[in-house]
Order: sequence, then structure tokens, then C-alpha cells
Amino acid sequence: MELNKNNDSQNFNNQILNNKVVVEESQTLLEESEEGLKEVKPIYGICMKCKQPRSHYQWCQPCERKQIEENLTKWTSGNKEIDEFLQETQLNSIKPQTFLEWIPFGKLENISILCTTSRSTVYSAFWKDGPRKWDQQNEQYKRSGIQVIIKLYKDSNDIDQINEILNELKIYLDCHAQECGFLFQFYGISKQPDSNDYFAVKQFPQNGSLLNYIPLNFDSLYWEMKLHLLLCLAEDLKVLHDAGYVHRYLHPSSVLVFDDNFCAIGTFSKCCKVSSNTEEIVGWYHYMAPEYLLQSPYTKSSDIYSFGMIMHTIGTGIIPHRPLCISQSLNLDICLGLRPHTPHNIPKSFKDLMERCWNTEPCLRPNIHEVYNVLLNLWSSIYHNNHLTSLNSKCIEFLVADNNEDYSKSNSQEIITQKPENNNLEPLEMIKYIRESSLVKVFNIDELTMMTPINNDKFCKISKATLKTKETNMIVVCRRIKCNQLDRPFFHELNKRKRLYLCLRILRVLGISLDKNTEEYLLVMQFADSGNLRWYLKDHFSKLTWNDKLKFSYQITEGIKYLHDEDICHQSLHSRNIVIHSNEAKIILYIMKSIETDYLSVSDEMIPYVDPKLLENQSYEYDKKSDIYSLGVLMWELTSGYPPFIYNEAENHLVIDLINGHREKSIPKTPNAYLDLYESCWDPEPNERPSINQVFSKLGKMYTQTNTNLKMSEIINLIKNNFLVRRIINIGELSDINGNTTWKKQAVIYKKYKFDQLNEAFIHELKMHRKLNFYSRFVQILGISLDESAEECLLIMQHAEDGNLRQYLKSHFLELSWDDKIKLSYQITEGIKYLHNEDILHQNLNPNNIVIHKNEAKIVLDFVKITESGYSSDYGMISYIDPKLLENYSYEYDKKSDIYSLGVLMWEITSGYPPKTENISKSHNIDGCRETPIPVEYLDLCESCWNNEPDKRPSISLVFNKLVEMNKNSASQFINLIKKHTRIINRNELLDMEKIDGGHFGIISKATTPLA
Repeated sequence: MELNKNNDSQNFNNQILNNKVVVEESQTLLEESEEGLKEVKPIYGICMKCKQPRSHYQWCQPCERKQIEENLTKWTSGNKEIDEFLQETQLNSIKPQTFLEWIPFGKLENISILCTTSRSTVYSAFWKDGPRKWDQQNEQYKRSGIQVIIKLYKDSNDIDQINEILNELKIYLDCHAQECGFLFQFYGISKQPDSNDYFAVKQFPQNGSLLNYIPLNFDSLYWEMKLHLLLCLAEDLKVLHDAGYVHRYLHPSSVLVFDDNFCAIGTFSKCCKVSSNTEEIVGWYHYMAPEYLLQSPYTKSSDIYSFGMIMHTIGTGIIPHRPLCISQSLNLDICLGLRPHTPHNIPKSFKDLMERCWNTEPCLRPNIHEVYNVLLNLWSSIYHNNHLTSLNSKCIEFLVADNNEDYSKSNSQEIITQKPENNNLEPLEMIKYIRESSLVKVFNIDELTMMTPINNDKFCKISKATLKTKETNMIVVCRRIKCNQLDRPFFHELNKRKRLYLCLRILRVLGISLDKNTEEYLLVMQFADSGNLRWYLKDHFSKLTWNDKLKFSYQITEGIKYLHDEDICHQSLHSRNIVIHSNEAKIILYIMKSIETDYLSVSDEMIPYVDPKLLENQSYEYDKKSDIYSLGVLMWELTSGYPPFIYNEAENHLVIDLINGHREKSIPKTPNAYLDLYESCWDPEPNERPSINQVFSKLGKMYTQTNTNLKMSEIINLIKNNFLVRRIINIGELSDINGNTTWKKQAVIYKKYKFDQLNEAFIHELKMHRKLNFYSRFVQILGISLDESAEECLLIMQHAEDGNLRQYLKSHFLELSWDDKIKLSYQITEGIKYLHNEDILHQNLNPNNIVIHKNEAKIVLDFVKITESGYSSDYGMISYIDPKLLENYSYEYDKKSDIYSLGVLMWEITSGYPPKTENISKSHNIDGCRETPIPVEYLDLCESCWNNEPDKRPSISLVFNKLVEMNKNSASQFINLIKKHTRIINRNELLDMEKIDGGHFGIISKATTPLA
């Protein structure tokens, strides 16, 4: 398979995403016939000439063999061994990639040197004829000139030179005999007539070797591209290992880059089946496995070590200096564990795999299949996951890494030691294990000074301290944990903390220390200057405004939303586990909680926060709705200033009362919307409680209504600190090419917002939609840019090649079949269904917010919601607005309002033009005026969506299921349509029928028919 820009890279990506590789399968399948004999079953079609199964879409072995036999005497290399090798190869070839030719030197021109080493020189050249390629349309082979590289070995005699060439080509052919997917192509052998030097002719890499490519292109390489490059390289190495070879020479110079997405192993000259430990060690020492440097046999695990080093090169941009001579000290250091320094901003999942690859012990390294599968999982799940439901920790790691620019600032090396596996470790060994496992940072007890006990009650032992490090002095809090409490749940919770590090609403664990005197671990956390929420309300409640209380509710809910998005339940949500720092609320995760908790045994004052279902039934499983109950109680506490049921004397009575539905009384002057919300949170039935997205959305609406616009510097800081978009894009990076906006040479689209539209509501919408950026039905947000001269903010998004839905229908409507229209409706509905399943509303669904890319509909998420005045002013979009909102501005937008807009969009897809707006007014919609679509089944669905009464509109799931059913019936509808609009021709009307070669479609027929 050639790796050039003419190949369809998208097909390769699609097959990778289906957990496949590009595989050249064997030419036939053998099946048992009824008589018990083996028969050949074609899988690449039948050749029209010989009626035999093809061995490849573009290759019929019997026909090719016959033609090759006829041409064998028409060429010679001048060397018997080469002639026999090429003849045998051609006669046994089963696909174009294994057809090696004798290429006359006169067919090569514009030869220029590319690089030279002690063993070979590599040139570029233009092959005037080029390789044979099958022209499917004309059913014949064609040739066209291409750029190639030629490799000339500097051996002392012709025999060694020829052996080098033939050995490399034999390995290449052996690999293609396997399920080869991605090795680049050899074209054949040629000879320089003046010097009598033979050389191999290979595919030309547009970007040279990795050694040249990385320094020139690293700044523009995002992690998606880095992972894809390594995935391609792993595919090559997998093929090599599966064929029984080891490479033995894997380093940046031996890896070729064909474009920004594809690379391949470029030489097999050092490959062999079995390695000897008596050979002289030559190569690039940084990329050599320690056991090989110690004269042990070279194995597949040694290749994995080299692959890990290349991961470091591609991940960091650092290429270690290549020593000119053997360095015994370097050898010793590598064998003792010296490895390149890994910057802190390398994604942890990537770093973990890389360090496993370069483990000192070969048996502890993964095999190439595991390496490939891990890379495939990272690349596909982060960047190409159509069903991603959450912006999980791995996604965030890679997004954050894309925003850092200091990968290559350090060229230092570090010693990587092995991680102990024993769980029953002494305290000092446990600290060592935590450090080596990178669970958290480990501090020496001497770094913690001025330790003062605070809040040393029956709940926990906490101290305030000063942490003195080389970088800074900071005030922290230390939570003491007995050594015997470090069990499996502790490590699970500690590891989970790393996933939450980027959330500003979660109090960060900074590290851990060991107090040998008391035999206690100290969990070092951020300091909160105003203590926990219970203290804060006691000291400051009289000074708090309603806006302050609403802000704290909003921030606590934001933290719980982050947890729930990561499928984490808090399980201990009360006012002592909320702290206030710089007037901002943060959540403490109780790291010592057990997997199973006896909720009846918690303290009296914590019982009011516990879901009554847990008090009633100890087997009831804690879930997200249990957190929602606790959140509702916290919201009430913020209105009262004191804990719930503090005057209740009998604990047993309180538990019974809570189970029976008893709740705290509302505080006078609490806004009705807030009161209704927290009461819905503590509903006795969990299924009746709102989801965290619903709570966050409603609080966001209340909170943002009370806030004025923010300065642009504040907006940018909030976006950066909360990782709300991938990156901040300098306005100078955008350019206009032929009327299209481009960024980094790729076309993009953008939405403009005036500075005065950017407020807390804008930030809230970004937070609401943060985890949706990777779902296939939504247009991905690439970044945000500021145009200060125009006082505008540009939200930079994925390009859509066919524009928005209205533009698409205007240009393509006549070409659309009924199936196409159903497909568009289905895809839009699928996106809205995903939003509604997450309890998120779109609120501005119209054709401008639907785009078409590669015949797929995608939804643009609108982050500045339409205002009350906007409902009436935008007459072009008024047809898409729920009449209830036009009739009554106080009507609350809900899911059924999105359903109304969806119904109008579905009608527009069937008509090809927007709802008539010449004489439209609010009264038209309110009075029930609608457009009339067809056919009946679709009409019924549209009309049910735009019913005047929201309760009579279907849910998004019902709309989706009906469209799915229509899609299933589309085949029979299509047949009926054909019968209606075309003539049915009887078989006996077809004259002069003859079979022709249909390529990979097999045998097809052509015929004549009398004119009607």
C-alpha cells in the first residue's frame, strides 16, 4: 500500500476506528463443498478474462503471471541472482505492492543527494514511467511519473551490495505475505551503469525522516497528530514482529514521514529473524535497549524500548544528541536507569505507556500489540469518539498538553526506577511507592513548619501549616491519617483526585507527607482562608446578600456537576466539606470514605444531609440522586445561615421523620424559583429529583441575571482557568484565503459576539456545554479569539464544507432523495436527543445553527441565548420559536420548546425553503398557522412537534425512534418510488447481453434495449 497524498487517508482512519487495520487479505477463501472437497471462494471478484478469482482488487494472478512470462526475456539486470529474484517475485506476486521491477537507470532523472551515512547514501530522483496502476474505468494499467528515493549501499564489493538489497527486499515481501497494513512501498532495483552500483528504488517521503521533521514541524504538531504518527509506526512494527523479525535499528533517522499524519519504517537493512549477541553494537545509543548494550541477544522487547524512546521524541520534540563514538559512561547510565526527562505537561496516559516501553526489565515491557491497542484507544476515544459522553480526565490531559509550549525546554535526563507491586508496605516504603507511582507529590515533614491544630474535633484532625519548597512558601492544611488506614480504597480515591485536578471548584490535594513520630500520614491540601461553610455562615451570614448566597449555591453545584460528569459521586456532601477561599466555594472530597458506608452510624448533625432512601434501606445503592438530595439541603442552609434540624433532640425521631418526608421549613423572603429548586432536590423519590445539569442550568439562569458584563481580561481568565475551550487563538493567526477563514492552514468557521454580550451567562453556557465538544453531532469548538479593534469575540469552530442548513438546501435540494432528507432529520434529532438526555436545552434551534459537513448534519451550540426582545425582533427566525414564548415572555423555555423548533426544521428539510415570512407575525404562530409538509407519516410527526400545547408534543426519544423506523422503511419506499417514476424492463427485452469485467465488483453485464 502506497503512502502518498493520492491515497484515501480517510478510509484508513475509518477502518482504524472500527478497530481494524488496513489489511491486504489473502486471495481466496476455502470452504467445504457438499461433496467434502475444497472449493475456492472469491472475495476480490472474478477476473473477466480467465474467470478465476482475483488475488487483489487490482490483481489477477493467473493473468499477470501469463503476461510476466511473456516479458521475462525483454529485460535483464546483468546479474543472474537479481534476475532470478525479480522473476520469481513477479511470478508469485499477488498484489501490486509485491510486484518488484527492474528499472533501467535511464528512466531516472533529476537525481540529487538527500543524505549520506557510513553505510549508504540516499538520493531523490524522478522515475519517468512510474509504477503500474490499475485504471478501473478503462480496465487497463497505466503509468505516470513519480518522485522516488534510491538507496545506494557503500559495500566494498558487488556481492555484499547485492546481498544487502535482496535481504531488505525479502523482508519487505515476507511482511506483505502477512496481513500487512502500512509498510511503505519498494518499487524495484536499478543500476548505475558507470559505477556498476546496484540500488533499491523506494517510495518518496514528502517530509523526510523523523530526524528532520520534528525540529521543523513540532510547534504545529497537536497531540492528535502525534498519536496518529505513533499509531502508524506501531502498525509497521506490529507487521514486522508478526512476520518473525526484529528491527534492531529503530531511531528517528529510520522513520520516514509522508505527510503530517503518516509515517513508516524506512529501512529493513538491520532486520533479522534471530539476533546474535556477538555482533558489534552500532547505532544510536539513546535508542538502544539496556540488555543489548550488555551484549544480551536482541529481542522484540528491545524494539519496544526503542519505540518508547521515539514516543518521547514525538511527544516532547526532544532529539538527544547522537554521540560520535562509544561512551562507556553513557552505556552504564542507560543500563542503570537513565532516561530522558519527561516534562510535567506530557499527558499521564501517554507517559505511562512510554515508561513501560523503556522499562529496564524486558519482560515488563508491553508487546507491540498492546502498544498499538493503547495508542489506538487514546487516539480514537479522545479525538474520534462519536459517543463520548463526558470530557474525561484523558481528554483534559491532552487538551491541556496542546496548550502548553514548553515541552522541549529541558534536555536533562532522569533515573526511572521500577515501581513496587507489594500492597503491604511499611510507611516509608508506602511513601516511596506513592512517589514512584506519581499518585501525588511527596513532601518531607521538614518542609511543613508552623503547624497549628485547627478543627480538632470528633470529625477529623486538621492542622494549618506553612509549606516551604524551593519554589515558594504557602499556607496549607494537613489532614492526619493513621498509617493503617492506607488501604485499597485510599489509593483508589487518591488516584481519582488526579482526574479532578483541573476543576477550580474541588479543593486540591497538593501532596502527602509522613510524620514518623506519630505514625501518621499528612494529606496536604489547599488552604481556605475562611474555613468551612458552617464556620463561614456563622461568622458572616448577616453581611451576605442574596447574590452572595446564590453565587455559593452556583459554585457548589458547579463542582458537583464536574464530579457527576466524571461519573463520580461525592457521598459525603455537607457544610463541613465545603470551604470558602477568597469568597469562592470549593468542595472537599473525603478521601477516606469506604466503599460501603453505614449511614445510620454517621453523627447526629450529618444525618439531615443523608438521602432518606439510604436511612430507610441499608442495601440501597448510593447514586447521583443521593448527592442531589444533599445539595438541596445545602441550598437550604445557605438561606438560613445555620445547619438543618439543629434543635432536634431525638436522633431516632429525626431519622423516622426524614424517611416520612419531613423537611426543614422554608426561610421567609426566599425567591420562589430558588425555593422550588431546592425542594425538588430533596423530593422523597429519587427519580423525581432533578439531574445536576438541570440544577446547574436553573441556578445559572438565576445567578447570571444578577450580574453585569465582565471585562474581556476577566472573560479570558475565566476561560483559561476553567479550561472552557481548547486554546486562545491570536487574531493574527486567522487569515482569509479565497473568501474562507483559515487557521493554521485549515478552514474554520466562527461566530461573532460583541464584547457587551460576554458576561457570566456566556461563561455559564460554556461550562454547561464543555463536555459536548467531542460528540460527533456537534460542531467542535477549536478556540476563542479577540478582535479588539471591532470589540468582538470570535468563537472558532470546525469548518463545514456545505455551509449552514439553509445554504445547503438552497444549493442541493433538487439532488436530495427522500432518504437524504430523513437522514438529515434523523441526525439533527440525534444531536438534540443527546442534549436532552443530558438535561441540556439548545434554546436557539434554527437553520443557521445547523451545518452540513461531508453530507452529515451537525449542530452549532449557541452560547449567547436569545433574549425576550430577540423573540420579536428577528423575523427571519420567528417561525422556529415556540408560540408559548411569543405569547408569554415569562413562560419557561423547556425541552418541548426545542421539539417545536425541531418540527419546523423537519418541515424545512422536506420543502427546501424556509417557512414563509413575507406576512408572518407573532399572531400567525400563536393562532396555529403552520406550513404543510408531506408525506403523511412525516407530516404527522412534524405536526405533533409543533402542536400549540407543549404537553401534547412528543419527547425527543419518540421523535428519534419514529425517524429510525422511517429510515428502516426507506428501502421499500425507494423501490416504490422507482416503480412510480421509471419503466420496469422485462428480462427478455434485453438484447446482446455480454459479460464484462467489473473490477472488484466481479462480473457484470452490458446489454441493449429497444427505445420506448
